[in-house]
Amino acid sequence: MVFAGVIAEIFVVTGSTFARVNAVAIGTGAGPPGGSPKHEGGYDKQTMAGDIKALLDHLGIESPITLVAHDL
Repeated sequence: MVFAGVIAEIFVVTGSTFARVNAVAIGTGAGPPGGSPKHEGGYDKQTMAGDIKALLDHLGIESPITLVAHDL
């Protein structure tokens, strides 16, 4: 299960509940308040989807996932 959004902290309580029975990854969006560099190209859905794919690739996740997102 992957939680993604502008401020991932909102998923901490929910994510910890799901983590009792699922593998959970929580990621923030690029740029403040996430703390990573801001995207030059903006925050369109394709760019944000690419960020989520990059996170999955980095974690070595190739199987289907359940994505819980806010403000995507």
